[in-house]
Amino acid sequence: MGNFYGRKIHKVTASDIDSLNRTNTTVLSSGNDSNGTYHAKIQWDTGGCGGASGGFNVKINNLVDGWRWNYITMKWSIPAGSSISCWNWNSSSDYGSAGLNGLLAYNGTTAHRGREWTTVDKVFKGQDCFDAAQAAGYSAVQMSRCDNQYDYNVFHTGFNHDTGLEKQFYMLRRRSTSTDPAGPSHSRSCNATGASAWGMVSDIIVFRL
Repeated sequence: MGNFYGRKIHKVTASDIDSLNRTNTTVLSSGNDSNGTYHAKIQWDTGGCGGASGGFNVKINNLVDGWRWNYITMKWSIPAGSSISCWNWNSSSDYGSAGLNGLLAYNGTTAHRGREWTTVDKVFKGQDCFDAAQAAGYSAVQMSRCDNQYDYNVFHTGFNHDTGLEKQFYMLRRRSTSTDPAGPSHSRSCNATGASAWGMVSDIIVFRL
């Protein structure tokens, strides 16, 4: 991941968090993990699909160590066998008051940075989700989906390329020009509920070029 980061880099801790906001969900844990980095693990209490949907977002302070961050990487984890037909990760196609949360809309096109070609935004280091679809020949990377397309909907219980592992991926995103707090967000609908219906964001790093 080192090639992504700029001259200023900061691992996000609990003291950097402005707020944790949620709708129709329960906080299973939040705060610094064993590595000293902030995480939030959230359980979904409603299933949507015409009823109430749920989601959450984490707002990171505008300034960390006295400087304004404009890029972010984060790790997302979802339990094996997840049942989520409709989902959103920092997208305007929202199901539970999570939304873009101060980030720019996902743009995976290539761009040149110094001597490297990279994506403007990026999903990487996946496990049993976007990576599994790609390995099977399907380009499935997008930040929101609501359908039963089992080759592409990587968090659906019917995903054709599921191998039974916990679903994980890292994401690189750009921040908008606003000075308001911003950060990760995730919402869902037509989903399972209860103790095994959780999502967790962790390993959050903010930086600037």
